[in-house]
Amino acid sequence: MSEFPSKFLRAQQCTITSKTFTELTEYGMNTEVAKRGNPHKWRIEFRTPPLWSNDARELQAFLDSLDGRYGTFTLPSPLLFMGTTKSFNVDNNALAGLASVDVGGLDPSDVNAIKGGNFIKFDNHDKVYKITKSVGSDVGGKATINIYPRLFANVIASEGVTNAIFTLRMTKDDLSLSLNATQGLQPVLITAIES
Repeated sequence: MSEFPSKFLRAQQCTITSKTFTELTEYGMNTEVAKRGNPHKWRIEFRTPPLWSNDARELQAFLDSLDGRYGTFTLPSPLLFMGTTKSFNVDNNALAGLASVDVGGLDPSDVNAIKGGNFIKFDNHDKVYKITKSVGSDVGGKATINIYPRLFANVIASEGVTNAIFTLRMTKDDLSLSLNATQGLQPVLITAIES
């Protein structure tokens, strides 16, 4: 697995899309709704600020080295982490399938401890989750966070929770770079999906 080059981490524009796979089956007046297989992935469209052609070529060389959709890479969340605590820990064991997790290690009595909209990752697996509701911490530095999607794996007490690092792969095998000698600076668009 490769690491996205740090010199290109600043995004001019970033769109993170929640891709959910829901199956609807209609029987007359009834509809059955089900989730089957891998029900969720994050899709990221990341546009760099305008780059000089030598930088654009360097970034394209990194993307080419991924061999299309075959290779994976890590990308720290391009969105700034909101709230006062950037890393904390799981306070009580939580089972796969739950949509909330008890956490600790927060600043005590902090009304802005964790903000909804942050992307987080648990230390024991690569899935990225979004915090769905802002929460404050109690006097002991604890809170319950609501996440989306539901936990893909069990998490255990004292396990670390940090700002998200996405594990991604490109969405297609064909990659190209178009440079125009008269324009000088040009942004590069990268589209990838959670691996």
